[in-house]
Amino acid sequence: MNPRDAHIALAAQLREELAGARRMLEILEEEQRALKQQDLPAMEAAAQAKLAHHGEWEAMAARRNGLLRMAGFTADRDGLAACISWCDQAGKLDGLWQELAALLDTCRRLNRSNGLAVELCQKQVGDALAILHGGPPAGTPVYDASGTAAPRGEGRSLGSA
Repeated sequence: MNPRDAHIALAAQLREELAGARRMLEILEEEQRALKQQDLPAMEAAAQAKLAHHGEWEAMAARRNGLLRMAGFTADRDGLAACISWCDQAGKLDGLWQELAALLDTCRRLNRSNGLAVELCQKQVGDALAILHGGPPAGTPVYDASGTAAPRGEGRSLGSA
């Protein structure tokens, strides 16, 4: 593969990945809204969309890696940087790559934030269920009359109290 062909193919690939990253950011923002509004159907729809888009993303990455190998470079970040340096005299590909990297970083941060919100909701639900079943929330120490930590006993559920 010559530098011109590599440039054309890599530019098209990076643009496709940029579009995919923008779509993933939209999905993550929809998920964040659903989490804030506690909209279960919207959360489920966002989770399904993320899963479907993840498969598409893996296919895009595989195409990029194949393109890099075909051009004689390793299928990793260093190989991509070397390929861009080799075929992009005008610096356009580097700009696309930097934009994509920044967008992916934003997606990673938002996904992490959404994941933490989901974990917090799960903990709150678990704690509420523990209380309803007569016990303290998970991880809450129980103390006896002398103030020392005591083993958890069988509590009574609110329904039988």
